[in-house]
Amino acid sequence: MNIKQHIEDTMASRPKTSSFNLSSQNLTDSDIEALVPLLKKYPQIAELDLSHNKLNAKSAALLAQNKTLRKLKLYEGNSISIDDLRPFLENSHLIYLPIRGGSGSLLTEIREHIKKNGQAAAAPV
Repeated sequence: MNIKQHIEDTMASRPKTSSFNLSSQNLTDSDIEALVPLLKKYPQIAELDLSHNKLNAKSAALLAQNKTLRKLKLYEGNSISIDDLRPFLENSHLIYLPIRGGSGSLLTEIREHIKKNGQAAAAPV
């Protein structure tokens, strides 16, 4: 999938689109590098499902810098650990980040940060 072309085409035909389901598309870190500038170009994109791709810590770090996303499914089905989600602690705009795992200190820290800065806590998947 050419993610840049897909988003550009969708936004041209449906400019009010605010959500993209990009799960199970074999996306890689290079796709996320192409996606990040598009999120700035189209700040109305507030929800992304990137689960079940080939993403890792680099993708998580890139996406954590975004200030327009409100909901992000990233953790499930990718090579992303709970520790890789640490950069999201600085993102006060994100209100939904489903994560798996036990009740480790980082998981609790992420949940508390998101709860404090948004309407919803990080939801266990």
